[in-house]
Amino acid sequence: MAETSINHQTPPDAKRMLYAVPSGGVEVFVNDMACISKEWKQYRFPKSRKKRIRKKWSKQNKNFRMQDVHRMIVMKEERKVFVSQKMYDKLKERWQA
Repeated sequence: MAETSINHQTPPDAKRMLYAVPSGGVEVFVNDMACISKEWKQYRFPKSRKKRIRKKWSKQNKNFRMQDVHRMIVMKEERKVFVSQKMYDKLKERWQA
């Protein structure tokens, strides 16, 4: 029986360091699976500002859509931060400026 080799690609290093904290670095782990969740967000709103009309609109499912929510998970004692790729790019851009 001939052995078949499977081409295993090594994933990129998800652990990155940001040295913005005065007392040392913070380990930043980029993990989209843990940091991106989905939520229902209302994207259509009535032109009327009356409470009764807004309440009716908020009950209709057609006025909502599913959107990605990027979250940051912070572990203070271990000095670790888990973020999505989008959040990491924003953090890097803000701290390097």
